[in-house]
Amino acid sequence: MITLHLTEPPRFALDLSMLTPEGLQDLTLDQIKRLPLAQGRRRVKLGELFAVQGTADATLEITGVTPLCHRLGAQMTRGQLIVRGDCGDEVGRDMRGGTLQIYGNARDRLGAGMRNGTIEINGAAGDFVGASLTGATSGMKGGTIVVTKNVGARIGDRMRRGLIVVGGNAGADAASQLIAGTLVVLGTCGPGAANGMRRGKGAGEPERAVGGDGGGAPERECELPGTGAEARSPA
Repeated sequence: MITLHLTEPPRFALDLSMLTPEGLQDLTLDQIKRLPLAQGRRRVKLGELFAVQGTADATLEITGVTPLCHRLGAQMTRGQLIVRGDCGDEVGRDMRGGTLQIYGNARDRLGAGMRNGTIEINGAAGDFVGASLTGATSGMKGGTIVVTKNVGARIGDRMRRGLIVVGGNAGADAASQLIAGTLVVLGTCGPGAANGMRRGKGAGEPERAVGGDGGGAPERECELPGTGAEARSPA
């Protein structure tokens, strides 16, 4: 396992999208230290910010991260990525396989555009979990996201397939414009849950929502949290 420990916290946004298990698996430690990272408007060598140790294999651990560390696990296809600390935006974006484990919190668009794989976060997440990337017409298309604590607004926005489980509460507009898939919130939801939901099933006790199906339900069912009303419409 390769371990990267952040020794120089970034002063500007740091794009860590290239740090995936498959991306480092065939590199030596010296090659890893020379990898260029985008920090704000400039490029820095990975070794200027991280201490590097271990032997490259299918597991990569990154420790000491801060909310200025963005896009961890982006487009990851296989292996295991372990992250310790609070992350920035777009963690696990467009992820296609493997397992991403986060011991800390994440900011906005966790798992946005995700296609496959598993994200497990032992903490909270911001807005647009499993939603679409900027400019895209659909959100998460597959895979699993588990968040043990609370999430922000618009979780599952435009979600097309996959599973999202939240152990805490969700903000406003959960499952907004959801196309298909499954969203489970074990706590309470903010106002506007299931707004614009196209198909799938949603049901819940007051202030609790569970939405979606595997993709292919002939009609939409939704009991809006806090109202006790059930709505149905053709898919």
